[in-house]
Amino acid sequence: MTHTLYIYNKVKATVPLVRRTATTLMLAALVAPSARAQAPDVPPAPPDTSIVAPPPPPPERYSAHTLIIFYDREQGNDSLLQAVNDYKADIIYQYRIINAIAIRLPDDTDIHEAIAHFRKVKGVLMVERDRVMQLHEIRPARVKKD
Repeated sequence: MTHTLYIYNKVKATVPLVRRTATTLMLAALVAPSARAQAPDVPPAPPDTSIVAPPPPPPERYSAHTLIIFYDREQGNDSLLQAVNDYKADIIYQYRIINAIAIRLPDDTDIHEAIAHFRKVKGVLMVERDRVMQLHEIRPARVKKD
């Protein structure tokens, strides 16, 4: 049995007539078992242990005796360099792209006292401990469980 279908531009197309009732019943029979709610007395499935959670981020690692000191370009670094010399610290690096220097403190120096000292120097904007920063996450190898 066929049925004639009229499309908007008045072109006739002939398509087989589908028995909607039979199709609907078959789909309902297939979907019904998965659509039923689970009984409350059935325990939930155990969690999948094959999925490995990502490790926590590594703790920040600081250098024990190195500071990065940022200074105001208009003030210059003369007073900062004199303060570094008076503190008996060594200049490790003078940055050219940013207005900062890296210094190594003497071994017997408390780093927190040194930070407080250099923050008071004229022209110093910021004092930070030198630290290791990780640019990408290190993931352990996945072990396949049987």
